Amino acid sequence: MKVAHISTWRCKCGVADYTWNIVSRLSCKNRVFANIISPTHFTYIPGEDEPYVERIFVVHGWEGYWEADNTPIWDWKPDILHLQINCFLYQLPWINDTLYEAGKRGIKTVVTLHDGNLWPGFQWGNVNAAIAHWPSIMEMCPLPETKRFILPSGIPAGSVQLGSFGMGRNPHGQIKEIVESVGMRFTWHDPVTQGWIPQEALLSFLRGLDGIVLWYPHTDTGGASSALRVALAARRPIFVSNTSWFHDATSPLVKKFDTLDQFKEGIQEYYRDPMIDNFKSEEVARLHEDVYKEVLGM
Repeated sequence: MKVAHISTWRCKCGVADYTWNIVSRLSCKNRVFANIISPTHFTYIPGEDEPYVERIFVVHGWEGYWEADNTPIWDWKPDILHLQINCFLYQLPWINDTLYEAGKRGIKTVVTLHDGNLWPGFQWGNVNAAIAHWPSIMEMCPLPETKRFILPSGIPAGSVQLGSFGMGRNPHGQIKEIVESVGMRFTWHDPVTQGWIPQEALLSFLRGLDGIVLWYPHTDTGGASSALRVALAARRPIFVSNTSWFHDATSPLVKKFDTLDQFKEGIQEYYRDPMIDNFKSEEVARLHEDVYKEVLGM
């Protein structure tokens, strides 16, 4: 299965980010036919394109003129042409002509609607399937229900990064093992082996974490933890042992646990998010391939 994608690419554009998140995770053969962009434009991002990217059109609203050459699309002979639609990016006559030409060549067409705006005169008769991220956007689509698909936009994968700092009291090795056992990452700064760093540098380190762990064992001579004060300044969730070291920790940022088993359950619950878990880009890419197969009757 060969899929040609028409979209913006590698620029400061949400449609470009969305397309990359999907295309980079598809298992079928892909080529992206993208926008030509001048280095002086505010959306330009320097860098080399992937081998499967070819730039064939100019966005009128960005560059002040329109230009397009579809020859590379037809030469590649795709099975499906997938167009990422945002009205600002294209000229309507070119879109209609491209969809019509694809149909003449036996190429199935899929369009993704990124907002609720669409040109009057858009030729829906040349579209085999439509994708939208929200039901209300699909209301403008006249295709039958069997050709309409609501797919989430996808959330890039990324594991939770927890960390700690200080010396002596934190059982870092044990905490690291627990955190990594639930698919998260753990790091810490040890001033003994890594050297003391100024408080601002330490705060920068802590702000780069998704959460901070301060697990002090119970003692009969506990006091107020100065490390907790620094951690609070980072304004990240702080997971602590329920000991006298943190008796005055009343901030809602602080989550206390009596045991390490409770800590393990607690971090899983805190970072559990059905939207993130169910709408990861890998899953959304798989759903796109299901649409492609249905369009092709596979």
